Amino acid sequence: MERRRAVGRQPSLRLCMRLAFALFLLAAHAERGLAAASNSTSGGKSDGKSGGNGGGKGGGHSGGTAGGAKKGSTHGAKASANEAGKPAGDGIARLVLLRNNSFGAKCLDGSPPGYYRRVGYGGGTNSWHIHFPGGGWCATRDECAERATTFLGSTKYMPQSSQGSWVGGQMTGILSPRHPENKLFYNWNLALLAYCDGGGYAGSAGKVAVKSSGKSAVFMQGDAIVKAVLQDLNRTKGGLGSAARILVSGCSAGGFPVTRLCDSVAAAHPKANVKCMIDGGFFLDAKDRQDGFTFRSIIQNVSSLHRFTDSKCSQGMEAWKCMLPEYSLKTVSRPVFITNALFDYTALKLYNQLRDTTYQVNNRCLRQIIWSQGSLQKAVTSNQWKPFNPKPGECDATSRSIIQATVTDLFNRMKSSVEGEKNLVGFLASDCVGHCVATTSQWFSPPRNNTYMKDAVVNWFKGKLLGGKLYF
Repeated sequence: MERRRAVGRQPSLRLCMRLAFALFLLAAHAERGLAAASNSTSGGKSDGKSGGNGGGKGGGHSGGTAGGAKKGSTHGAKASANEAGKPAGDGIARLVLLRNNSFGAKCLDGSPPGYYRRVGYGGGTNSWHIHFPGGGWCATRDECAERATTFLGSTKYMPQSSQGSWVGGQMTGILSPRHPENKLFYNWNLALLAYCDGGGYAGSAGKVAVKSSGKSAVFMQGDAIVKAVLQDLNRTKGGLGSAARILVSGCSAGGFPVTRLCDSVAAAHPKANVKCMIDGGFFLDAKDRQDGFTFRSIIQNVSSLHRFTDSKCSQGMEAWKCMLPEYSLKTVSRPVFITNALFDYTALKLYNQLRDTTYQVNNRCLRQIIWSQGSLQKAVTSNQWKPFNPKPGECDATSRSIIQATVTDLFNRMKSSVEGEKNLVGFLASDCVGHCVATTSQWFSPPRNNTYMKDAVVNWFKGKLLGGKLYF
């Protein structure tokens, strides 16, 4: 395995774990909010398949890093594309609403779709980073109706800018406007899509009748929303039409559209260096603890309900498989960088393979497994690790064996997917528990082989990191 030495001072592993633990406490709080608010049939009182740092009440199967904005807390901006993102270099991303887009695209509740624009400057003026945030999906009409009353289904409840909002809280790691935290992409133009369709940005079902949450219909138009955003970015002064470099990335459910769009964005901009990245979205088509395919059934329902569309990919396989990078990566020719936490708590929960129900307990169990491997014992003392130890009965032998088996499966499948494929690079953050690691403090994830994620991504984009390898 190729080894690369990290440069510069890196945060300590102890800091990494503290920051990660803080994120999980926030996630636990958010999940309790979901549990109190959601009445989804496929997930019980809460969504039952939720994960990530999602907040508020969203309905459906939630994942990714959607923040904690709540219904009615904020109102969408009325900015046009020409007004958004000024002045350049202030680090603020502002909401651009596409009220009269030519595709007729709408969020679930019928509100206009949009994206957050941060204007690039300096050496990043002609470079673009298009990011699809996570936020799970809705797999039934009732779930989508419930989701339409939240910031995950309506721009009415999204903040006007990243300043002082949960959107700004997402802008760490590869989305950060600060150098050296984000030493290549910090001054690029950023377009962060407002995820409001509930179908992984890929649905084409249009107007769908519902009878719940005070709604008579919802709009499942993820594909049209993406087309409207890309059209606006092309028409904007200094937009994609003049781009020399383009990075298309997505987190969790936002990873689904990356493989679908990577080659088409490159084809539309032949003069640009176009590369793509999937973060925390390498979900497996794997059996769950009950020896069934719970996650597969969810994805099949989402694909069917929203009428998932990907003409290139689905020519050779069932449409739902195109939502999973494990299958869809085979159809992509552009370079793709895949990042994932080896101990991905959202993936483990989606596979219904954790016995315990709270993030704190699950993460203590996960950390005990990591600790038992011996890779962290040089960095922290047993006293520093003690707060993360599970209490008696919180991490039984069955839970441990299932977690370890799933982690091994992830490692082997990811390795099999990238090895020998020169356009693919895999990176597993092996010593921190998390999800969507490139957009959190785990961007600084300590390596086992002197390859830091934040350096690996930069070297990859510059063509200095070889493809066809799995780094961990």
